[in-house]
Amino acid sequence: MENYAMRGYGHSHYMTIIEELEDSYFIRMVKDRGGREEVDTGFISKEFFSSCLRTGYLSKFDAPCSRESRVEKIAATA
Repeated sequence: MENYAMRGYGHSHYMTIIEELEDSYFIRMVKDRGGREEVDTGFISKEFFSSCLRTGYLSKFDAPCSRESRVEKIAATA
């Protein structure tokens, strides 16, 4: 599975591609809301996904950090 961070949030908000379909991806989005994780699943078209990569809104990274690690990184920059 590939992981992508959302611009402006570091690794505290990220999405994972769970499955590639014909013209879209099934994704899992994780957002850190003040220490509480909000998890959603849904679909994103391949065209929109490509646009997000091109504009830098999404950037690929190796693996999502643990929630504790993300909280520590956020606290260190505050």
